[in-house]
Amino acid sequence: MRAVEFVRLGYHDASQNFTTPCRDLGEFHLMLLAAGGYNDFDPETVFRALAPLFDEFDSIEFGREASPVLYVHLPYWEHQKIKNRGKTEAETGSHRLTAQELDSLADSTMSTLRKAKADELGFIDFVGSGQYDTRRGDKTRIRAWWD
Repeated sequence: MRAVEFVRLGYHDASQNFTTPCRDLGEFHLMLLAAGGYNDFDPETVFRALAPLFDEFDSIEFGREASPVLYVHLPYWEHQKIKNRGKTEAETGSHRLTAQELDSLADSTMSTLRKAKADELGFIDFVGSGQYDTRRGDKTRIRAWWD
C-alpha cells in the first residue's frame, strides 16, 4: 500500500511528475481514488473501464505529468500477464503473443481509454519518452493523459 500513499502525496503537490507501477487491481483502484477527480479524469470511470482488462496487462503505471497519467504495459508473452504471475510455464502455456493477439488487446485498451475521456492517448516506445503515436507498430506501451 506504499504506492497508494506515494500517489496521495504526489497529488497533494509533493510532485508534479511521477509514476508508480501496479500489478494488483485493488491497489490500482486505491491509487486512482487517492489522486481524486481532475477535470475529465474520474477515478471510478477509469477503474470501471480498465478493470475487465487489467489481468491481461503486464503492468500499469499511474501517476502525474502535471495532470493524471497512466501507462499500460502490454505483455509480449502469456506468462507476463498479471493473471499468470506466480504460475509455471506449464500452467500458462508460455507462448509469445501473436501480433493479432497484441493488436486485439491494444485496440480494446485504446477504445476503453477513449471512453474514459483521456485527452492524449497513444503508443510509446518507453515511459517518459514524451513522444507517442496513434499507431501501435511494435510498441507495447500505451500512454493516457488527462488535462
